Amino acid sequence: MQLNIRVVLVGLEIWTQQNQISTDGAAGEVLNRFTQWREKELVPRLQQQPRGLVRLHRGSRARPQPRHEPRRRPTVHVSHRRLHHELWSHVRRTRRATPHAHTCPHTLTLTPNASPLCRGSKNFSSCSADDFEKMILLTGGACLLNVPRPDEAYSAPYCGNRLVDFGEECDCGSEKECEEDPCCEYRTCKLKSGAQCAYGECCSNCQFLPGGTVCRASTDECDLPEFCNGSSSLCQSDVFIQNGQSCRNQEAYCYNGKCQHYDSQCQAIFGDKAKAAPELCFKEVNSKGDRFGNCGYLNNGFKKCESRNAMCGKLQCSNVQAKTVFGIEPSIISTPIAGGKCYGVDFMLGSDVPDPGMVNEGTKCGENKVRRREEGRG
Repeated sequence: MQLNIRVVLVGLEIWTQQNQISTDGAAGEVLNRFTQWREKELVPRLQQQPRGLVRLHRGSRARPQPRHEPRRRPTVHVSHRRLHHELWSHVRRTRRATPHAHTCPHTLTLTPNASPLCRGSKNFSSCSADDFEKMILLTGGACLLNVPRPDEAYSAPYCGNRLVDFGEECDCGSEKECEEDPCCEYRTCKLKSGAQCAYGECCSNCQFLPGGTVCRASTDECDLPEFCNGSSSLCQSDVFIQNGQSCRNQEAYCYNGKCQHYDSQCQAIFGDKAKAAPELCFKEVNSKGDRFGNCGYLNNGFKKCESRNAMCGKLQCSNVQAKTVFGIEPSIISTPIAGGKCYGVDFMLGSDVPDPGMVNEGTKCGENKVRRREEGRG
């Protein structure tokens, strides 16, 4: 089964003289440096840039190949198995209904000879497709919704590929497919006479929906609905309440359209009866600096939490069942504290993958304090 996702190239950055970041150290450290460079240097130069992970395969020691080595000239491809692993991890993580505008793990792999490496299944199972659909419906795929305009995509226009390229008004695909499309002309990729549109959330029966029609409903108290404007087939850009606004009766903060609080994060991992562990659990476990209790990943190891920041580290839960409901089966630790037990998890996804067992970014983790992304992890 295919997921019907189009990967669009909207920009290409080529470093011809030298790397703009150091590539020494662990993958998580390199990723963190790249992310910082991207936010500071690249994003301001681009109006629209999908967030993601660029992985550079650079010989046996992961170093860049010189430009004058034509035998090693790279081509761009996506390994289906790798894409499945990355996308599946993302699907399962987003079932927590957490914001992922900063953490979408799309992988672009550069290797010398692409075609011999593209082995294995090119399709997803129905289970994966169902979970992906649930993720999108839960707005977990926000990073997949920043669709570029046709003039922003770097691709050769081709009428008949079911993609609206630059200069096209629509694209219904093959002749047989176009027979079922009442709005779009085959071969010309132009709208039929009397048609205002052929696709989009605000297009119905080849006509624009009236202004004020809800095209994307609110999904959270921190989210806002979007409406059709009456003159476009596309829904307005997804907007939400300003980050940092109080929610859940002043107990939490809004962050990227979600009210971030501990109970919902514990429930996403351990089920509906789970809730946040007492503060003492956070302080006791997160002060250890191991894989079950830490404040991030730094210098090839885990960083111990200071007492004042313990609520910003690894998520600690109570009132949990023996089995998780998250999808990916983690390692679980149970720590007896003050006559009770607190539970933490380790998903062992690697230092270059955001850890679902950390307190979510944007969570209120103290008075006038908020959880931020830690270096390389979380």
